[in-house]
Amino acid sequence: MDPSKPVPLSAEAERALAEQEVIRGEHPVRCAQPPYDRIPVPRADIPEGIVLSREADAWIREDEVEDVALPLYEGRMIGQFDFSQKGWVSGKGRGAVWEELSSRAFKVVGPQYLMSASDYVKRMLESQEYEPELTPEDLSVLDMSCNRISLIDVTSSTNSRTTFTAVVPPMPHGHSAPVLRTAKATVLDGVMNSFVFDWCARQRVSGLHLVWAILDELAVPQVAPWLEIGLVDVVIALNAERRHLAPLQIVLKERYGAEIRNAAVTLHERIRWRCIADTLVAVAFGLSYDDALHLLKDCDLPVSSPPPSDPKGFWRSGRRTAPELRHSVLTLVAMKDLCDMRNCRDDQFQKPVEAFLGDGSGAGWVIPEALKLADYGLGHDDRAKEPQPVASRLGPRFYDWQLGQDAKESWRECRLHARNLLGQQGYERLLDEIDTERRWEGPVSVSKVPERKIENDEQGSLGI
Repeated sequence: MDPSKPVPLSAEAERALAEQEVIRGEHPVRCAQPPYDRIPVPRADIPEGIVLSREADAWIREDEVEDVALPLYEGRMIGQFDFSQKGWVSGKGRGAVWEELSSRAFKVVGPQYLMSASDYVKRMLESQEYEPELTPEDLSVLDMSCNRISLIDVTSSTNSRTTFTAVVPPMPHGHSAPVLRTAKATVLDGVMNSFVFDWCARQRVSGLHLVWAILDELAVPQVAPWLEIGLVDVVIALNAERRHLAPLQIVLKERYGAEIRNAAVTLHERIRWRCIADTLVAVAFGLSYDDALHLLKDCDLPVSSPPPSDPKGFWRSGRRTAPELRHSVLTLVAMKDLCDMRNCRDDQFQKPVEAFLGDGSGAGWVIPEALKLADYGLGHDDRAKEPQPVASRLGPRFYDWQLGQDAKESWRECRLHARNLLGQQGYERLLDEIDTERRWEGPVSVSKVPERKIENDEQGSLGI
């Protein structure tokens, strides 16, 4: 294939692009996620063991790699549902300059410090964090399944948000970015980034650190099996980064049936999925729409209004944007829409939630084209009484390369990334672990996910 001759999209892909709001990219060779649009073949077709550079302009065979430098995570690098929100540019300490990376369609990690991968594995095996009989290969498989989230330790109850967590790849972490490990890391990630959990944390944080003594007192809801599966799908869409988290996606596909979906990369899609995640967690906590209104009070104030008196309120979130475009306000809209679906269909939330989530192909709850805040009991000025455009002002939902790749190719690429991250032996070991789980427990489905029984006076723990 001649790299000087761009490869056109298939007719099916062109139809998909015509039906969706998309960002059209300038692809030098083929329509693909940057920087893979610079190579003449699909990333999934590159042989195993060939490691591309970050810019995809060079490569090396894995048997030629002597060691790997891993990024050392600091708190500033973590964002909500974002394992690489900021990258280091220059400076040290409080004078350090960090670049915003959250808006990039192609995720990179920009650390200030690096650590040898061999040193990292050695230190982990020497610590009391793992069983002493583990081999480096065991540790790689255990870590690369990514049952871990990292959080920002330095925070405040009067910031726009207090808790920031993300599903993270196996990297060394400093004290400002502690790690929590659990078999249900994706569920915990969705809970801890929610407005409900954040509100509870804000009532307890009195200093500048979210320490374990505070986390240990915070409740995590007992998530129903049907709600857990939906929340995992949503969190994966928000955290999805096929290169770094590929082993996790393979594990979750077997455990929950989670499919490869279009990652929430654009502003529009990230707000939409975050509203859905907040709504599902509110349902898990048993909140009503009126409860949600109380938690997010004053979030619908006009930009020109004076700051409210509540120092711990969420009114700072999106303060400079129009009320109808704020994540907090759209979460209330999503919550009201789901509650209305429940009242019309049955006494439980399961069927409404299934309709609310859709079938994974982009259906389900979407940000409305126009919104009259007064219909939801929101707004404080005349603008709230008139329909205001919303969806079009948040921009397109997808990049063209997201719709130009079918699910089959996406899974091939995901498996290739997992194999290259783990190496051949580690990848085979991961597949063996999955096969063992499948043979002994069978595929996890809504009916087979066990529901944890708790007493009425028992508080949900962070271990879920």
